[in-house]
Amino acid sequence: MKIFNRNNIIVILCLLLAILPVSCLKDDYAAKENTTMMVTFTTRAITGNSNDDAGELEDNEQMHTLRVIMVRSRDKKILHNEYYEFDKFVASKTIIFCDRAADVMGERLDFYAIANEEGVGFNDNYWDEVNVENFKTMKLGDEFLENANEKSTNTNTKIPQTAYESIYVDQQDGVISRTIQLQFVVAKVRLTINNPLGEEQEVKDISLSSVNCNDTSLFASDDLSSSSVSMPLIDVITIPEATTTNGVITNGTSTIYAYFYENELLGTDHYILNASYNSNKQVFDISTAANIYQIKRGTMLDINVMLRNVEPEVNVSVVPWTEKSMGVEFN
Repeated sequence: MKIFNRNNIIVILCLLLAILPVSCLKDDYAAKENTTMMVTFTTRAITGNSNDDAGELEDNEQMHTLRVIMVRSRDKKILHNEYYEFDKFVASKTIIFCDRAADVMGERLDFYAIANEEGVGFNDNYWDEVNVENFKTMKLGDEFLENANEKSTNTNTKIPQTAYESIYVDQQDGVISRTIQLQFVVAKVRLTINNPLGEEQEVKDISLSSVNCNDTSLFASDDLSSSSVSMPLIDVITIPEATTTNGVITNGTSTIYAYFYENELLGTDHYILNASYNSNKQVFDISTAANIYQIKRGTMLDINVMLRNVEPEVNVSVVPWTEKSMGVEFN
């Protein structure tokens, strides 16, 4: 006796997917075929909260909310615009569009995702009434960086992550499954200063030259900004003295970080680390030393400094934001 037919199997599959910790979106669109579309949105997040590990994120960098907007490419009609809020940190969110794919078979769908939209600064009504054309002009400005870098009273600014991807619906039956990777809209500098000396040290007036602190597009663009300004990092930082235990010396260490926007350098501009140490002005040319003339969103400028009695030693690289911290040797 034949108990299950193809349609029953698809129905059961859709029901099973609906009870998973994801969203199953049903609407008034009539299903033309038994097709289900699943889209998973993942972040650059690795759970944790430590300045000592570049692979772990601060709380404001983790995904707290997610907005997903699905647009039909040919007429720019918004078919789905939903906001999701999470009680605790999540690294991904899967949305199941039951039977929706059948209604756009042979069509191309554009997906826009924004994690931590609160950090962008637009109010709720803006997102509810957003027009697709707005996405091309949406920007973050210098005020966002001031908030994100805790230079104002707003010390809890969430760092947005965004993604855009176009998906062609070409499967007649079954489940269409896609994964879309979100990316931080800013870049990050992480400065670690190591002190091997027998007394605590102070480094003053630390700044980074030729970075972009002006503005950036909310969604990634192929064209990088050439904006170039100097960004103060900290007025003074104290690095504790090295300690010795059972003959083993452990450096004193202090770490700071800040956010800026992606850019590429033009002409004679160079990324420069400026500081004052032992009453002397210290200037380190990052571009020349490490051949870095471009810093993209979602990456981190990782700077490690080893203090010496006269002139500090510096090691610098651009790494993925969530790359695990590696030991650095200074010869």
